[in-house]
Order: sequence, then C-alpha cells, then structure tokens
Amino acid sequence: IQQMQEQLQSLQKKLQNYESLVDDTLDKMRDDEEKENKTPLSLREWIDIRDNIVSGSGEHVIELIHAGKVDPINDKNKNGWSVFQLGCFYGRMKLVKLCMNMGLLDPNGEAARVGLQKARSKQQSAVVEYLILQRLSGGAANKIVDDCNAMWREDGVLDAFAGEMEAMPRAERDRFAAQFVGLVQALIEKRSPVNSFLLNLAMRLDTAATWRVVQDTVSAVLKNTKDAIGWHYLNHYLLDDNSFLFRKYQLGGAAVGGDENKEEQEQEQEVPPRKLAELNCSEVCWFLRDYIRKGNEKGGFTTETQFSEQEVKMIVNAIESEQMSGQQFVGLFGLKHGLMSFFMSCGLAFMSAACLSGSLQNKDKVHHSTYAVPRIQEPQYGFDIVHDAAVAESEAHAHSDIKPV
Repeated sequence: IQQMQEQLQSLQKKLQNYESLVDDTLDKMRDDEEKENKTPLSLREWIDIRDNIVSGSGEHVIELIHAGKVDPINDKNKNGWSVFQLGCFYGRMKLVKLCMNMGLLDPNGEAARVGLQKARSKQQSAVVEYLILQRLSGGAANKIVDDCNAMWREDGVLDAFAGEMEAMPRAERDRFAAQFVGLVQALIEKRSPVNSFLLNLAMRLDTAATWRVVQDTVSAVLKNTKDAIGWHYLNHYLLDDNSFLFRKYQLGGAAVGGDENKEEQEQEQEVPPRKLAELNCSEVCWFLRDYIRKGNEKGGFTTETQFSEQEVKMIVNAIESEQMSGQQFVGLFGLKHGLMSFFMSCGLAFMSAACLSGSLQNKDKVHHSTYAVPRIQEPQYGFDIVHDAAVAESEAHAHSDIKPV
C-alpha cells in the first residue's frame, strides 16, 4: 500500500508539471497571438485612416506609410482589418499598388489572398484584375528582367562601339556611318534578315534615315494585306525581338541630330511663355531643373536646404518613368499634400520634399504663372508609330470593305 501511495504521489507531481507546462504553452500562444493582432495605432488614428481611405484618395495614408508610421500589412484595427485590406475593399488602386511595389507582401501569399477576397466582395473589378495579374506575372516578370538585361548588355556594346568611332577622324567616321546605314537600309528594302544589334547601331548612327526605311517598309506591308512574304518578314525578322521598337529615339523630324544639336536648337528657339499645364513630360523636367537651379543659386530654398544633382535626377527619373505631363503635374497642386507626397515617393527626405513643395505651391503661384520653357520634342517609341499606322490602315481597310446596299 505504501508503495502504491508513493507511485500515486509521483504521478500527481508529474501531472502537475504537465499542467504547468500546458498552461505556459497556452499563455505563450496567447501572447504571440496578441502581438500579431495588436493595434499599435490609437482608435482616433484608425478612424482618420479609414475616413481618408473611404472618403478621400488615400494620399494621407500613403504619406504615413512612407514615413514609417503605419505598417499597411501587419497593423490591424479592432476588427482585424489591415490598411491594405481597406484599400482593396474600397478600391484605392494607388494604395494597393504601393503595398505591392514596396515588396510588403507576396502576390501569392495569405495577405494578398485576403485582399483579393475583400476586393471581390465589394466588386472592385480594377483591384481584382490587378491582384490576379500580380499572381500570374511571376514568369512574365522574370522574362522582362532577362529582356532588360539583354538590352543593357547591348547598350554597353553600342556605347563601346560609338566610343571607338569618336576616336576616328570626322570625315572617316561620317563615311563609315553612311556606308553602314546604307547597308542596313539595303537589307531592309530587300527584306533580308536583320537583327536587333544592326538596327540599333544604324539608329544610333543615323536615326532619321534608318527609321525612314523601316517606316516605309512597314507601311507598304500594312497597305497590302495579301503580301504574304512581307508579313512573314515583319513577323519573323523586322519586328520580332528587335528592341529598337521599344527604345526612345527622336523620330518626329525629317532630320534628327545628336544631343548637342538638340540643345542648340532649344536655345535658339524663341517661344512665348506658357503655363505648366501646357508642357509635356520633357518640358516639365526642364522647368523643374531650371527652377531648382535658380533656387540653389539664390542660396537655397531655405537657409539649410539646397538640392544636389542626385536629388534632381531622382525627381526627373520619377516624372519620366510615369510619363507625367504638365497637366498631371499641376493636378498634384490640388491634392492635399499631393506635391509633397510625390516628391517623397521620388526619394527626397521629408524636409527637402516639404521645402520644394512649399516653394512651388506658395511662391508666386507657380502653377498659375507662365514661363519661357523651350519647346522640346518628346522622344517616341518606334512601336507607338508602327501601332498608330497599323490602326489607321486597319480602319481604312474596314471602311473600304463596306459596300452600299
């Protein structure tokens, strides 16, 4: 009996240890769950965030994300909704894209799946389409990266080739360029195989002459729908895997000079003053460069703020990447903290963005004033011109096939 009592006491002690271990494990699980679902923002802040997303454009929330004050994925309100989920539910595409572009969530992960459900429940078709495309674009994104790497490698070869040509005497260089471009033109006119490197090198040496023969060949094929050989040449040689269509060249004029000639032409042109809303993307970049340069020359926009060339490049790169026209740039003036939010998204520090946006918004009413900005012809993609020509020819064929009854 005594032995049995000792065994029973031992079992009871082990049971107490197990119960204690279970309690500790449950407490740890509760603590982890509370940490995961905790709400670091106050109720008042969440009300402001929700109001800005529901009734506004979400710009204020985007500023909070840029400032690191809000984690759009992990911060959740009392109902368990994150900022990303609110953006999906109310169709705030800019907020949704920001979360995706900042790499804050996996397109195929749980957070994106829940966001997709929220968007579907509210019938936010644009957000639903975007999130689905993000889920499906893994392979496409890798191909785009590979294509870009190939273009950059080709750019390096073209730059090296052009650099070697610069060392040649001017007459010899011009003679070689004319002969090389003439050979490429002959290949295209005869519809002989030609690759990306040859076309891009010819475009680099004489953009206008090379593009003219490309455009003439494409137009001739588009006008003759029964030209089977011509269509085969377009699909398998001229337009297939030729990156010259997706690079920007000065394609608008009959003769296209280099950067030096372009700058001289801009300086020689006398144009009437124009408002910011009338400028194109390149002219907006010119205006901001000039505006910041003059501000720096006067000693800075404030006693402590001057903008470096790197900061100017970041702004210009952002405008060019978004193809922002003067009308779109002026539209930022009407949004609360619109300019400041844009400059911060370009990579400027908080104080620099506040200083520049404040100067543009307050000083001399910049967006209402007029400025003598030189007219700058926008570089175009060859693809755009080919596409426009194809659409025009298609419409012409469609109308010609309509017979009066």
